[in-house]
Amino acid sequence: MPPDTKPTNDQKESEIDLGIFLNLVGKLFSSVAKAIGSFFSFLFQLLLSIFIFIKRKIIWLAAGALAGLSLGLYFYFKDGPVYYSDMVVRSNAGSSMPLYNTIGYFNSLIGDDRIKELTTVFDISEADSRKLIRFEIAPVNDELETVKLYEDFVADYSPNSLANDTQRIIVIKYADFRKNITDISYPLQRIRVYSHSPEIYASIQQGLIRNLEQNKNLLTLHEKFTGVLREEEALLSRSMAGLDSLRVAYYKNIASGNAKGEGGNVVLGSNNKSFSNPEIELYDKEMQLKDALTRIRNKLIEQQTAFRIASNINARGSKVSGYNQEFFEYAWMGLLVSFSLVLLIECYKFLNEMDKRQNRKYPEPDKPTETP
Repeated sequence: MPPDTKPTNDQKESEIDLGIFLNLVGKLFSSVAKAIGSFFSFLFQLLLSIFIFIKRKIIWLAAGALAGLSLGLYFYFKDGPVYYSDMVVRSNAGSSMPLYNTIGYFNSLIGDDRIKELTTVFDISEADSRKLIRFEIAPVNDELETVKLYEDFVADYSPNSLANDTQRIIVIKYADFRKNITDISYPLQRIRVYSHSPEIYASIQQGLIRNLEQNKNLLTLHEKFTGVLREEEALLSRSMAGLDSLRVAYYKNIASGNAKGEGGNVVLGSNNKSFSNPEIELYDKEMQLKDALTRIRNKLIEQQTAFRIASNINARGSKVSGYNQEFFEYAWMGLLVSFSLVLLIECYKFLNEMDKRQNRKYPEPDKPTETP
């Protein structure tokens, strides 16, 4: 007899479950595809509506942009083109915040048209003071400067610090340090000055220096900071001298036979776990002190003043490119204002039409007439 090939009940149920599963998966993919298609269709309709709106109102938009451009050209030919010049200042002993405050003070004088004060601060004429536009300040925050800050944070310029380098690196990673550092933490700050005159930038740098030199609190803080560095330098120098005396005494003891030099001996074995070589220890300690002393002296060189000019400002400013001149900004502002006004008018018309439709759909009931 031929074998019975009819499917059993278990096989039928398994095929039914698989069919239901595949059907559900197909519906899911179909729904996702429809949702994606609907999204792109909505996006296309939105862009199309925006372009149609711009096409219908192109005359009004062009008129707004032309009005802004005309106003910008008027100021351009009245005041002249815009120039800029950069300088880089190294702030020491926490002088970044006073530097930012000083730049804010200069901008407030320009914004309030305090011409006489600007003339006094920068020792320029009133005509040149009126040509100042604004000051900008930003840190030189490239990766190299950030790494230097992180090294200073880890080392803390203190070889005897309780929080050693390894512990700090474990607790605060470089990525976290990079994320949380602020602009005023960087020692190098780039200052950019915008003006309608290309000839006043040398006076601007001198005025900035004079203003910062009058900050007595900053100068007092700088003196205290450098005093601490000098004390640490003296301490390390005395330690170096004491180490030299110790080396001389050690060699005298070896020469007299009171001590045994172990420089050429190598002792192996499990019972000599605390083996040490005095000559090597003296050499290692001397190198550590020399490294620490070098760091302190380099720091003192950097901290000669509370701030110093790392890169002088250009005596003659550079002309801002034509696209970045102010008349283009006025043109964009005019275009934006006209677009906003046209959009508000269209919204008002749409709401007015919706109000009329609402009134036609739900008319107000007639008021009963009063009988005499």
